[in-house]
Amino acid sequence: MPNWLPAQRDLRGVALALSLALLALVIVRTVFHDWTWVSDIVVAIGLGTLVLNSPIAAAIGLNIAGGREGDPYERGLRYTGKWLLRLAIILMGLKVRTDIIDIEFLVQIVIVLSFTLPVTFLVAHTIAGLLGLRREIADLIAIGTMVCGASAINALAPIVYARRRDQGLAVATVFLFSIVALVTFVPLGTVFDLNTDSAGLWAGMAVNDLSSSVAVGRQFGESESLIATMAKGTRILLLGPLLIGFSILRRQAPAEGSTRLRLLAHLPLFLIGYVAMFGI
Repeated sequence: MPNWLPAQRDLRGVALALSLALLALVIVRTVFHDWTWVSDIVVAIGLGTLVLNSPIAAAIGLNIAGGREGDPYERGLRYTGKWLLRLAIILMGLKVRTDIIDIEFLVQIVIVLSFTLPVTFLVAHTIAGLLGLRREIADLIAIGTMVCGASAINALAPIVYARRRDQGLAVATVFLFSIVALVTFVPLGTVFDLNTDSAGLWAGMAVNDLSSSVAVGRQFGESESLIATMAKGTRILLLGPLLIGFSILRRQAPAEGSTRLRLLAHLPLFLIGYVAMFGI
């Protein structure tokens, strides 16, 4: 059986992950349908944390510490984190919108991104080095800040060979950034008397999570929300190129130590799928 097809022993873990994901979608659309800053990803993470750290784990036999032999869910969760995640990344290409991107603001966004992207990468790795953190965490936090929060982190994790713990810490960090933005951006924008264009551009360029970015824009006003969405959409366009860049930067040499490494040999196939879906 091909590795990308789930085996029978994977089904329990896959079912658990999909059940929490579906429950998160239902909760967001029923309980939090008017709360634009609450995303299904946030709720799904909260549900997973609740299950793992409550009596529910013992009741269903979930035992992450037991590893592959002691946890009946481990194989399925690993399959979900690898193959289903890659399928989700491919389908993300269909979500990229170009109809909301205006040429005038696109020029401003490109100018801002040409400065902020390399600065973000360097700052993340400098701070990680000072704190003694793993390089993979710095990579994940950097791309989560540069592009679109948890989605970018989850897409990059298999490329830089990040541990699941590193992935979880990076996701928690960028969501903390989004919470801070929701609380502080509007007061700061008022103090600095930002106009409509500046406030919307700031919300779209500086807030990590998509829903939080739009929510901050709406806190400023309706026009600011549209500009924030446009700016955020432009950032999401960079996910594909940045993932390719990281795949080249963090590639692992073959056993024979050859330095003549071809791009296609180290380009994850799901990135090709992402670009194809974007083209569609």
